[in-house]
Amino acid sequence: MRILALTALALLGCNNAGLPASPPTGDTQSGLYQVTVETNADDCTPPAVAGDAGTTLLSRAASGIEVGIPEGPGFARYDLAARSNFAFDGSRPLQGCPANAVREALQLLSDQNDTLQVSAIEDWTVNAPCAPDALETAPAQTCHADRTITYRFLTACTNPVRVNVDFSGHVTCD
Repeated sequence: MRILALTALALLGCNNAGLPASPPTGDTQSGLYQVTVETNADDCTPPAVAGDAGTTLLSRAASGIEVGIPEGPGFARYDLAARSNFAFDGSRPLQGCPANAVREALQLLSDQNDTLQVSAIEDWTVNAPCAPDALETAPAQTCHADRTITYRFLTACTNPVRVNVDFSGHVTCD
């Protein structure tokens, strides 16, 4: 499930049932991370978020890693579950824009030295314009975006995590 928000309460369970025999251990920890996005391919108009995308929460537990994927002015939350090989693959209609859908495929590429990388591939199907007040927006036409998202550790947070954003955009965690 996706939640777009600048203030989030994130909690991952610690259930080890169904984990692969040797999941990647990684060096990353729960906390705030600086996010940079490299575009590998993007034929969307407007293009997907690229470059410096700001700060987001990354939450880690035995069950997986919850990451924020840059979308528009905020981050969409995804759980890269250990039981699914630290991947997410799913399609969904857009909220408030049901004639359109997006298929999202996310895969953990690397997790070491307080840096994590995720492959994010989006295939958009656009059949009609979104209403001006739609909760989500779609590109102008059907398109494909392939990005590599890099998370660099800034500061640790403990689970459960509460992220605070002040009016100037400064992000902290409790």
